[in-house]
Amino acid sequence: MVVVAGRIPPDAAWRADPAERLDLPSTTYRRYLTARIERICADLWHRELHGSRTTAYGQEPARK
Repeated sequence: MVVVAGRIPPDAAWRADPAERLDLPSTTYRRYLTARIERICADLWHRELHGSRTTAYGQEPARK
């Protein structure tokens, strides 16, 4: 995704629907989404580098 001169790209419309369904402002939804993606990436990198089942935050992953 490329943002030029502060313009929101046309495909950004798909982000508004989940926020509306959750009854959240789109900025709040984006903030939580970004935080979750960053945490998932950190956990995956931690597993890749350390080969352990613990996450980057020192927690055992949830089991189903």
